[in-house]
Amino acid sequence: PEVRETSNIEPEYLKGDQRKWHVPCPCCGDYIIFEWEIDSEIKEGEKAGIYWEIDENSQLVVDSVGYVCQKCDGFFTDQNKKELLLNGEWRATAIPTDPEYTSYHLSSLSAPTYMFGWTHYVKQYLEANPIGQPRNQKLHQAFVNLVLGQTYEPEGENIDAKVLQKNIRLYSIGTVPEKQSIADGNGKIMMITLGSDMNGTIENPKYNYVDDARLDYEIIGWSETGASYSISHGSIGTFQPAGIRNDAIHNHPDRIKWSYQPGSKHCVWDEMDKILSSHIHTDTGRKMSIWASGCDTAPYTVYSYPYIENSRYNIYGMKGDRLKDSGIFIDADHKPFMISKEKADLWIINVNRYKDLLATYISLVWNPHLTPKQPADFMNFPTPDNGLYQIHNYFSHFEAEHKVVDEKTSRFVWKKITGNHQNHLFDCRIYAMAARDIATSLLFKEQQIKNGSWKDYVNYLLKR
Repeated sequence: PEVRETSNIEPEYLKGDQRKWHVPCPCCGDYIIFEWEIDSEIKEGEKAGIYWEIDENSQLVVDSVGYVCQKCDGFFTDQNKKELLLNGEWRATAIPTDPEYTSYHLSSLSAPTYMFGWTHYVKQYLEANPIGQPRNQKLHQAFVNLVLGQTYEPEGENIDAKVLQKNIRLYSIGTVPEKQSIADGNGKIMMITLGSDMNGTIENPKYNYVDDARLDYEIIGWSETGASYSISHGSIGTFQPAGIRNDAIHNHPDRIKWSYQPGSKHCVWDEMDKILSSHIHTDTGRKMSIWASGCDTAPYTVYSYPYIENSRYNIYGMKGDRLKDSGIFIDADHKPFMISKEKADLWIINVNRYKDLLATYISLVWNPHLTPKQPADFMNFPTPDNGLYQIHNYFSHFEAEHKVVDEKTSRFVWKKITGNHQNHLFDCRIYAMAARDIATSLLFKEQQIKNGSWKDYVNYLLKR
């Protein structure tokens, strides 16, 4: 069934008489449809359907699983489901558009017990909807599609920057906190990547523009478990957009204006080379370098492409593409990136897929007093210092976008809340994540590792 807005089968089903398999309730004898959750016809405001209980440790009480009848509120288990199914019948639930148009729906709740019982599906549901934790949207969609046989409606999503601020740790900006990572149960830092986002203006006499560039960036360390440790963030250049700028500072005659043009006095790329060539010290005595970086190529491609193509560093040019209509990235089994046919060093990034993934990382909750080991993919940040990692210049960038339905395509996409919201470091994080994934995929191809994962990369590195 996939997603409701784009499902091919649901509109066809709705044109028919929408037949469902009705079985006699063993408590009252009335014919019912097995539903996951449905309003009770006996007790107003209460729910019927699949029932289970949770113990004091938030674990499923296996013996509690059963079904509450929507007609009589009677409770029964699936012990005799085979007999109920054999006594069932198809019944139409709607008037079809054509008298001869029949359509059918059957969920996995009617599967014979020798396949899977209701307890199996409750466990699957709880895995996607853990008690006291955010919903795993990917697993929940799989549950809705494959167990209930229904179309999925993705939830609109907003990110709260204050949630991320709670992940500030006691390590210094500019260092790789390997000791901290090991203590958190995440193991060693296995890779460092950088993501950068182009902003500012390029000289254009027609619009009275002058060179005034700003390249935002973030450097991130990735641990054995996938948990990340932000190492530093910054900006090369002083440009500020009109909606948020302080005109007294922006228009000051002594303000230095940077440029994307090679050979200029204050060239952004020269400074980026200094960052990419530097070694970053771990608190365990190692020196690490930035292995891969993802660089936004828009909107000034004429200046970003030559730098990337001629760089002696491992830089991937990136172009965000939602690919709304092609369907290339719709299947979760496909990688959220692909090499461009235009240029050898340009990669097309499925921005929405990455932002969905990042939103999941942001929602992870960790209480070290209850669970010493962090969840995989947890995000950590250094102690704020020298004006960095503040709410206004870092964390607020992560809540500058929200996930909404695009009116033109009826698909869920990530969009800026307003034009004045700054999302540059949100994008930097996406490009750093993509750089990590592209670098590992190229290594897997070279080493002939099929369907490689981050765990495969970690094992490969540790063996060396």
